[in-house]
Amino acid sequence: MNDSRAWLFKWSLAIRRLWLCSKWNIWCYISQIHGDAHSATTLILGIYDGDLRYYTRDLVATDLYDKRFRLNIIHDVDMGMVTVFIDGVQKFQVKDKGPGNLYFKCGVYAAPPNVHPSHMPENHGR
Repeated sequence: MNDSRAWLFKWSLAIRRLWLCSKWNIWCYISQIHGDAHSATTLILGIYDGDLRYYTRDLVATDLYDKRFRLNIIHDVDMGMVTVFIDGVQKFQVKDKGPGNLYFKCGVYAAPPNVHPSHMPENHGR
């Protein structure tokens, strides 16, 4: 964190296409910013059938299966903005949900129970 209270999160991911995708809508969460003024999270990003979404609604990026990509998130606490970049290109920006006890969670989690661990994505973060 610096004087402006802006946090930068960055990591590299590779999401494999699963054979299960033809039968079920496969998803996994890859990052969250926990804490806000009124609910549990200010941000959730998930992969849904190869597309990156903000919660389950807003489309952030498409066709991310079977390729390595860099995901960067800047949370400017003072400005109340969260900005998402894929491979250095800004893809999404949203107002945060107000002050709270904020902390960041990344990795692959909350995947459906029918997915074998060997099919889960690789991830490397800083």
